[in-house]
Amino acid sequence: MKTVFALQECAYVNEWFGILPNDVTLLMFRKRRSDIQALSYKSYSIDRVKTVVIPRYISSENNFTTIKIVDHIFYTLSAFALLPYILTKKSVVIVTPPFWVGMIVPFLKLFKKDVYIVSSDPQTRLYYTAKESRNPLIHAYWNAANLLEKLTIKLSTKVFVVSQYSRKLYSRYNKNVVCTPNGADTDLIESTKPKRRFKKFTITYMGSFDPWRSVDMLVEAFLILQKRHKNIKLLLIGGGNMDRVREMSKGNSDITITGWIESHEDVIAYCKGSDCLLMPPRKSEMAQTVNSMKCYEYIACEVPLVVTDTGEHAKLVRNLGVGLVCEANPEDIARSIEKMIKNKKLYRKFKDNCKEKKRMVDFKITRSPFIKSLNS
Repeated sequence: MKTVFALQECAYVNEWFGILPNDVTLLMFRKRRSDIQALSYKSYSIDRVKTVVIPRYISSENNFTTIKIVDHIFYTLSAFALLPYILTKKSVVIVTPPFWVGMIVPFLKLFKKDVYIVSSDPQTRLYYTAKESRNPLIHAYWNAANLLEKLTIKLSTKVFVVSQYSRKLYSRYNKNVVCTPNGADTDLIESTKPKRRFKKFTITYMGSFDPWRSVDMLVEAFLILQKRHKNIKLLLIGGGNMDRVREMSKGNSDITITGWIESHEDVIAYCKGSDCLLMPPRKSEMAQTVNSMKCYEYIACEVPLVVTDTGEHAKLVRNLGVGLVCEANPEDIARSIEKMIKNKKLYRKFKDNCKEKKRMVDFKITRSPFIKSLNS
C-alpha cells in the first residue's frame, strides 16, 4: 500500500484525500481552539485519514477562512519539523496555494520522493490583494510567494488542476500538468432528502459572497424579475462580504439570507428543494481559474441551472444541457430565470438531463487521474 503525507492548510479532509484507498496523514490547522476534529462534507469515512493538528492564529472576527501570514510561516516551520516523519512516506501531496510550505519540496526531491501538487486555487486572490494594496510588505510577500509557487510547480512529479485555464498557466513550468475538474459526491447528494423552504418558485444560491461571485448582481436580477413575477423567492445560503447584498435586500420579504449553515447535507437539501440554482460570477481570472464545485453539486441535485458565461462552468452546463448560460449582467440573468419559469417543456428537459447525466460529474470520475497516479 502506498503511504501519503498531505499538506493542506484547512480543517477539511476534502475529496482529494478521502477517495484514496491509501494510508493518508494530513497536516492541518485546527478549526477552533476547542475543535481539532477533521471534517468532511463527503459521504466517505474519514476515520482512516490520520491528522497532525497544529494551532492557528484566531483573528478578532474568528473567521476560519482568513488565514494570516503568521499561520503560513508557522505551518511551514511545522512541516520542516515533521520532515523526518514525512520522509518515511512514499508520496507527498501539497494543496496549493503552497505559500511558504513549498520550501520543503527541494528536500523531498533530494530524497527521491514523489511530490504531487493539487491546485484548486492558484494564488489569484493574493495577487488581487497585493494589486489593490499600497503596503510594500504585502507586495513583497506576493512576489516571494509567487516565485516559490513557480519553483514548487517546476520541481513536482505531477500537477493536478481543476481548470484548463490553470493547466495552460502551469504548463509553462511543468510538462506533467493534468486537468482533474471538481466534482460532486453524487452518492451523498442522492441520499439527501429535499427540504423545501418556500411554496413559491424558489431561486437559490449557495456559497461565499466574495465580490467576484457577484451575489449582489443576482439580487439585482431578482429585483428586476420581481416586478414581473410576484410568486417567486430568492434564497441565499452562505456568507462573507454581505454588506451590499444586505443593503439591496433590506425590507424585501421575498429575499432570505440564511448565513452559513454548518451541515452541508442541509445545504444540499435546500438546493434539492429549490426550483432553479444560480451561479452568477462576473468575468474575472478567479471565475476562470476556480471551476467551482458548486456547479457540479447543483447538477447532482437534479435542479436546472442558470449560470453566467464567465468560466468553465458555463461550458459544462452547455455540454450537459442542464440549464441556461447567460451574459453577466442583471437583465440577462433575470431573462434566463424568467425563461425557466415560463417554458415548462424546456425546464423539464433540463431537469431530465440533470438526472440522466449527474453521474458524469461524480468526483470519483473527475478525480480518476489523481487516484490512478497516487496508486500507481
